[in-house]
Amino acid sequence: MEGYEEGRPSSITKGEDGKSYHTVKAVQVNKQAFDLFPITVNKGTSFGQDDFFNDHDRNIIPILLGLDYEDVYEVGDEIEAHYLFKNYKLKVKGFIDAQSFVSSPNEPEIYLDRYIVMPVQQFGKPTTEEDTDFQEKHYFQIINGAIYSAKERDTIEAKLEKAKAFAQFPHMHIIGSPITMLGHVFTAIEESIHWLLMISVILFITSALSIPMVMRGKIRNNYKNMMIHLISGGTIRQLFRYVFIEVIVLVGIPAAFILLLLFGVFQTVLPLHTLLIVGCAVSIVILSVVPIYIQFRRLPITSLLKRKE
Repeated sequence: MEGYEEGRPSSITKGEDGKSYHTVKAVQVNKQAFDLFPITVNKGTSFGQDDFFNDHDRNIIPILLGLDYEDVYEVGDEIEAHYLFKNYKLKVKGFIDAQSFVSSPNEPEIYLDRYIVMPVQQFGKPTTEEDTDFQEKHYFQIINGAIYSAKERDTIEAKLEKAKAFAQFPHMHIIGSPITMLGHVFTAIEESIHWLLMISVILFITSALSIPMVMRGKIRNNYKNMMIHLISGGTIRQLFRYVFIEVIVLVGIPAAFILLLLFGVFQTVLPLHTLLIVGCAVSIVILSVVPIYIQFRRLPITSLLKRKE
């Protein structure tokens, strides 16, 4: 019974069916948490994938019991339960090995010897107002949980940011989790997105204008080298090709660095974002190469060959 270990046993409550119910120690875990924590089954069978889904609104929920219940119940027994004001039958699938534990924000180790372990139920679409009311309570209760992962905190925050964007529910925070440097970055981006877009457009235009200016100046300063190249049998096309490759490298390296940085921070990047970065890089290359090409078409080849540069 819940509280009896602390000397404060919970009171007996009456259900709508007139039966008496005791509050018991129980935890709910989803499939990912069940696989993460060291929960092993001593007798019976463990949870399967289907045990976490309740698409057909079945009133029997499979459970695992702590080893201290082994003298009270058997595998296959059904226990009548009152969960969120709704009657269910809990079917015993197995018994958990001794000293198995899970964690919570308040307790780093909760040993399950005297606990009922229930798989978090994913219900189907509600068909009645009563189902809607029950599922609202059920999912609201699940929200009041904790996130555990073997991955780094920044990786989890990045995945949550993607989930927020996908669900179009940006106003969400992890209560009780200290904000990391990445979290501050995400918050600053969210609050200043319009200014960032404006700065990005200005940088795009500046890059598209400055690169051809720099390259054209470089071409003028290298007339002597170009003259030697032409006298040695080279062509204008070869000279333009060198400049073209230089522009690609000049734009491609920062673009590749940004993509690698995004993949390193977010692990996975949306294809649309990748296409956007690649598209911007290609656009800058094209806008930079066009004026350079026009300059090559207007080069004073005769003057260069006569050394009148």
